[in-house]
Formats: sequence, structure tokens, C-alpha cells
Amino acid sequence: MSSSNSTETAEKLSIQDVQALLNEFGDLHSITPEEAISLYIQSREGDVSTKTKKEYKRKLENLETYCKKEDIKNLNDFGGREIAGYSKWRKNESSEKVDKLAKKTMRDELYLLRDFLNYLESIDGVKRDTADKVNPPTLKNGEGVRDVELEIDYLRDVTSYLAQYHYASREHVSIKIFEVTGRRLGGVHSLDLCDAHVNQSSPYLDFKHHDDGYTRLKNNEKSEQQVNISKELAELIGDYIKNQRIEKEIDGRKPLLTTSQGRLAKSTIRTYFYKWTRPCKIGKSCPDNRDPEDCQAASSKDHASKCPDSEAPHATKHGYLTHMMREGVPKEVLSDRCDVSEEIIEKHYDERTTEEKRELRRKIIAETLGEGDDS
Repeated sequence: MSSSNSTETAEKLSIQDVQALLNEFGDLHSITPEEAISLYIQSREGDVSTKTKKEYKRKLENLETYCKKEDIKNLNDFGGREIAGYSKWRKNESSEKVDKLAKKTMRDELYLLRDFLNYLESIDGVKRDTADKVNPPTLKNGEGVRDVELEIDYLRDVTSYLAQYHYASREHVSIKIFEVTGRRLGGVHSLDLCDAHVNQSSPYLDFKHHDDGYTRLKNNEKSEQQVNISKELAELIGDYIKNQRIEKEIDGRKPLLTTSQGRLAKSTIRTYFYKWTRPCKIGKSCPDNRDPEDCQAASSKDHASKCPDSEAPHATKHGYLTHMMREGVPKEVLSDRCDVSEEIIEKHYDERTTEEKRELRRKIIAETLGEGDDS
């Protein structure tokens, strides 16, 4: 372009046009994705817990992966097109566990991205108003409720297999406690040897809160409960204590579930679940017709979570509560036993169909009043 043409172009730009360009680009300072994420996490110091900061960092590492994939080395260049590309990749391609991320997951991911970009705007890392181009999906009523359920019958298949081939092992006892009690991972992890009242006619487990930051229950003392257990589980725990449990004492407490290192870790319990809920691990055929010899998820326990049919401990709570409600156990009873409010049971854990609920009402009324119409 000649100097005369440049002059003409400059003359055509009004003061307002120049100001708009300055407002959009400002005085940007080059910043890499890694630097930006580190600064953002530091900026949240004091605003959120250490656990939440770690969660933010883990999520934003997906953005870092995308930027490397697309050769984005300077976030000054991160705009609407990049936001759209990242959103599409994050939803459909980033996860090895599922084909695409759920709508609620994407909403939470994009809320974080928007906050991250807002921060970068404040330090001249991206163009102004970049964050406004992030559009998290809106959830309708009923969306965002997890439908994860590990059916009780399948879990019983798992514990039956363990009873036959790994009786009274740590893995067997751990998973069986979830099956019988319907309690959370934190509660099972927190159990001490003295909490297992198994040598009596009415055996039970005593779930207690400990304000040590390590063996806490979700709702503190409100979560404490003595939970009745079957004689089968009581006998199993007794055999585990007698023959398999490693004697350990930590700060004056003796954990029920132990390893050579001490109390059995939550992460290890999760690994047990992913390992043993793989169909191929308990002699069942693969629902996806995969050859175990060629399947990464079947190759070792470290990759077990990649199996689309394996489940984490929280899925047992869904299956347990759903099964009990199908059997007619009242919500108020389950609320006390499993440490979850009736409202939450209704919204998050009740996987029964409308037909199942109707049939149960009919059955209850028929048994109590001799009638079959509950209209």
C-alpha cells in the first residue's frame, strides 16, 4: 500500500473508530496458556479452598492441552473462534471415558473458562470482552441430575465373584460394605475397628465423624449413624479381621480397612470399584464386544476407569437407594440410614420409572386396605 493510500485510510478513521480499536486490543502483554493458568490459580488464593483450586487447575489443564493441539502459544490471540473450537473439542473429543460430556459438565466447564478469561482481561492477557463470548448452556428443570446407577443385582454379582475367589480380602469387604449399607465413600473410609460391632445378634456399623480433615463425614456430626448390617456381612468382616486385616494404629485409632501403609485410601477404594465392576473381570462378556487382549481398560487396574461399563463407588448409592425404594422402603428410613435428605433422594437418586412408582403404590394400598386403586 502506498503512503498516500495509508494517509487516506487514516483520515477516514474517526476518533471514535480509533478509540474502539484501542478499547478492543488495549495494551496486551504476551502470555502463554501455562503462565495464564498459574496466575489465575494464584489469584484465587483465599477465595476458594485448596481442594477447589486443585479442581480448577485440573479442569484448566484441558485448555492447556487444546492450546498445544492447536499451536496456540500466546493467549492474546484467544478469541471467539478459539472459544468455539475449544468448547466443541472439550465436549466431543477430550474425554476417554465418555463419548461426549454431559450438558451440566459443559456448563460448569464454561463457567470456569469465562471466569478465567475475565481474569485475563484484567491483566491484559486477552482482548477486552473476550469473556463475554463464552456461552455456557442453560439447564432446564431435571437436567444436570446424574443418572449414574450401579444396579444392586450387578453389584451382588461382583461380591459373589469375590466371595468365591477372593473371600474376606480388602477388596471383597470394602465393596460388600457399600452394597449392604448404601453409605458414602467418606463414611466407609472413616470406619475404625471399634466401629464394627459384628459379634452380636444385631450387628451394625457405627459411622462417626472425626474433625481431623481426613476422616470427616459429609454433614459432620449430622451424618453419624449406627447402621444395621446383615449377618452375612458381619461374618465376612469378622473373617477379614481375623485372617486378613493388617494391624495398624494411627494417632490412637485403629482403622478397620488397612494396608501395610495404614488406613486404606479413598483413591484405592475407587480403584477397587473400577477394577471389579468391569464385566470381563468377573467372567461376563463385554457389552461392547471388545477383545480383552486388545482393550486398554482390561489390561490393568490402572486403566480400569476407562472401561465404559466400570463404575465408581458413588454409583452404588444410586443403585442401593433405587433398589430399596422399589422394595417399598420409605424415604424417611433411607434418609437416616444413608445420610441423605428425602428431597435429595427424590431429585438425585430415585431412578424408578413412573410405572414402577405406580405399581408400588398399588401394592402398598392393596396390602394395607385391600384396595387396588390409588387414584
